[in-house]
Amino acid sequence: MKITFGKTKKDIIYYCIAGAAIAFGIVFSFLNYPETAFIYLLLGLFVIPRFEIKTKTSLVEDLVFPLSSAALAIYFDHLITMFGHEFYEGYHSIIKYLLSHDSFRFQVELFLVIALYFVLRGLFVPSRFAAFISAFPPMLFSLADYYIYTFRGSEFIPPDFYGVKTAFSVVGGYHFPIFLPLAFLALPFFLYVTGMLRLKVEKKEEKWYVREAVSVAVAVLFTCGLFHVSEDISSFRTVMMWKDEATRYNGFVTNFAVMLETMKIDEPAGYSREVYEELVSEEVSSDISDASNIIVVMNESYTDMTVFSSAGAMDPFEDPMPYWNSLDENTIHGYAYCSVYGGRTPNSEFEFLTGVTTAALPDGAIPYSMYVKSETYSLASYLGDLGYSTMAMHPYLASGWSRTTVYPLIGFDEMLFIDDFQYDDSDLLREYVSDQCAYENLISQLGRSDKTFTFLITMQNHGGYTVPYDNFPVTEYVPYGGDYGMALNTFLSLIKESDNALEYLIDYLSQQDEKYTLLVFGDHQPNIEVPGDMGYGGNKWMVPYIIWTNYDMPQSLQERDSYYTSLNYLALDVMEAAGVERSGYYDYINDLRSDIPIINNRGYCDAAGEWHGFDSDTPAVDRYLGLQYYVLFDS
Repeated sequence: MKITFGKTKKDIIYYCIAGAAIAFGIVFSFLNYPETAFIYLLLGLFVIPRFEIKTKTSLVEDLVFPLSSAALAIYFDHLITMFGHEFYEGYHSIIKYLLSHDSFRFQVELFLVIALYFVLRGLFVPSRFAAFISAFPPMLFSLADYYIYTFRGSEFIPPDFYGVKTAFSVVGGYHFPIFLPLAFLALPFFLYVTGMLRLKVEKKEEKWYVREAVSVAVAVLFTCGLFHVSEDISSFRTVMMWKDEATRYNGFVTNFAVMLETMKIDEPAGYSREVYEELVSEEVSSDISDASNIIVVMNESYTDMTVFSSAGAMDPFEDPMPYWNSLDENTIHGYAYCSVYGGRTPNSEFEFLTGVTTAALPDGAIPYSMYVKSETYSLASYLGDLGYSTMAMHPYLASGWSRTTVYPLIGFDEMLFIDDFQYDDSDLLREYVSDQCAYENLISQLGRSDKTFTFLITMQNHGGYTVPYDNFPVTEYVPYGGDYGMALNTFLSLIKESDNALEYLIDYLSQQDEKYTLLVFGDHQPNIEVPGDMGYGGNKWMVPYIIWTNYDMPQSLQERDSYYTSLNYLALDVMEAAGVERSGYYDYINDLRSDIPIINNRGYCDAAGEWHGFDSDTPAVDRYLGLQYYVLFDS
C-alpha cells in the first residue's frame, strides 16, 4: 500500500473542503454526541491522504470493502434513528447500547449491505464504487425514517410508499432539523464516498471470470442468508408501530423486514364468499321520498381534549367548543373509537364509508392506496343506488391517498378538491382552508338534486402545531411553555375556530325547508404528546361526534343507552336519523354491532362492556373479519 499527499492547487482546495467538513463533524459531535468525534477522526485519516492499493487479487478489497461499508451504514443508521429518543437518554455509546440490548438485528443489515456489494461486483462494478453504493440504500431509508418520525411521531413502514405524494404535499407545515441528519448521516457518508473515489486500486492479474464467479456465488449466498434471517426474525418478532418502538425493540431495518412479511393477507378460517356476496347483490327498492339530505363532515384531527384533562393528564382549561357542547335539541353527542392516531386520515374515512373495520389488517395498511382497486360497496354507493346525488369534497390536493381513483369506485358521482373550491388568502388559517370557508363551499353545492349526500373532509386543523403564523393568533388555553404548550394552545385555538364554523353551518341548515341530517366527527387525535392510554379502550383512540337534524330526530336514537361506538358503525346511525332504510349489507353490520359495539385496530368491546384483544375467540369477530376480507380482497 502506498500513501501520498497531493500538492497541486486542486489538492489544496480539496484539503480545505474536506478539513472543514471533518472539523464541523468533530465540533458538532463533541457538542452533541462525543463518540462520533472518533469516527470523524478515522474518516479524516482515510480521506486526507491518497491511498494506492497494489495486490494481485481482489480478495483483499472484497473482504475489507463490504465490511467497512456495512460497519459505516449500520453505525450511522442506528445512530440517526436512536439519537434524541427518550429511551436512549443516558447512553453515551451507540455500540454499547446495541450490543447490550439486541445484537441479533445486526445480521439483517450486515447481510443486506454485503449481499448488495457482491451483486454490484457481479455486475462488473469496481470494488471501490460497489463499496459506497452498497451503503447508500440503508442510509437513504434511515434518513427517510428519521424525517418521517420527526414529521408524524411514528416510524417508516412499507405502506408509506403508497402515501409519498401526500407526505410531500404537507411537509411545508413542519420544521425539520438540518444539522443533526447532516452531521450524523449525510456528512460521514459523503466523506466515505470521497475517500473511496480518491482510492487507487491497481488492475488485478486474476482472470475476470473467476472474480465474477466468486462475486455471484457470494451474492447468492448472502442474499439467501438475508431472506432466511428475515423469515426467521418474523417468526419471533412482532411489528412495532407506536412512536419509536420499532427502533427500540427491533431496529428500523428489522422492523421493516418483519412488516414486509406481515403484508401477506390470508383468507380467514371458515370464510365463505357466497355469504357476503349475497349482501351486496340484492336489489335496492327503498322509498326515500321522506328521507332527509345527508351531510357528513369528517373534521381533521377534531378532538375533545377534556378526555385528558378529566383524566388528570393536563390542567383544566376554558372550553374551546362551547357551541358544540350547547347543542341538545335534535342532537346526540357521543364518542367514536378510531383505528389511527395522529395521521392516516383515509383509514377513518374508509371505516366510516364502508362499515368495514381496518382491525386485523397489517400495521400501517392503507386500504384506499393498497386494496381498493375495483367497485366497492359503501354508504355512497348504496345512497346513490337509492337515488341520492353523491359528492365528496376536500379542500386540499387531489393527489392525496389515491382518492381520485377510489371515490368513483366507492360510489361518489362528483368530487371536489382544492382547485375546485372558491377561496382567497383571507380564507386560510395558517396555510389551510378554514372550516368556515369549507362550509361555505359545501353550502354552495347543496340542492343540486332532490336528495343529496355530501361528504366533506376538512383540512383546517392539520398538524404543524408548533409553527407560528401571522394569520392565526393563538389563545393561551393552557399555561405550558415550549413546543408542548405551543402545540396544545395552537390546537385548542383551532378547535375554537371549528366550533365557530359549526355554528355558522347549523344556523344555515336550521333555516332550510328541506330536511337535513348532519354528522360531524373527528378522524383521529392530533399528534401531540398528551399523556394518555393507547391500550384497549384507551382515550387516545376516542374522537367526538354529533348527529344533528333540522327536524324531529327519531326517538330511538335519542333514547339509546350508550353513545360510545366506533367509526365503522356511524353510518348506521346516520341512516336511522335520515330515515333511510338499511340494506342487507348494513343490516348484517348492525347485527354484528349488537355483539361487538366497538372495534378498532387495538381490540374490541363485547356486549357486556369487556375489552378484548384479537387473540380472543369470538365468532362475531370472525364474521366481521370475513366481511373485511370479502370487501377488500374478494369482491
